[in-house]
Amino acid sequence: MIFSHDYIKSQLLFDIWSIEHLKDGGIFFLIYKKIRNINKLKKNDILFFIIFHTLFEIYENSPKAIANNLWGSTEYKGDSFLNSIGDLLSFMSGIYLMYKLRKKNIYLFLLICEIILFLFLKKDTPILNYHKYIMNFISKNNIKK
Repeated sequence: MIFSHDYIKSQLLFDIWSIEHLKDGGIFFLIYKKIRNINKLKKNDILFFIIFHTLFEIYENSPKAIANNLWGSTEYKGDSFLNSIGDLLSFMSGIYLMYKLRKKNIYLFLLICEIILFLFLKKDTPILNYHKYIMNFISKNNIKK
């Protein structure tokens, strides 16, 4: 078995969060492309993406990140090495898909990823959670919109 529907125990190659990594890879590529003003990927770009996401995986599975409950579950104990590889493959696939998609298909790609996450998780997706955190921050700090 290479895929798991369990969103807390990430022990297999792919799980529901693989879709989030796919989407994040696509979004990361769009930002990177805009900052670097590139039209064609080079080996250095690909190496940068791999190093960036590997560092993220190391942090995501660090005792500090797990202890601080950064991912929204007290049951989360970290990913297996195999799942971290799957997350990297998903992230890189998101970059590749975004690199190959035409502009009009980009938003459809991102929307489909969010819908799949919402349906599987049966709760808020990460984007909805980010919105809640921002609104909570604004209200706690009396920031006017």
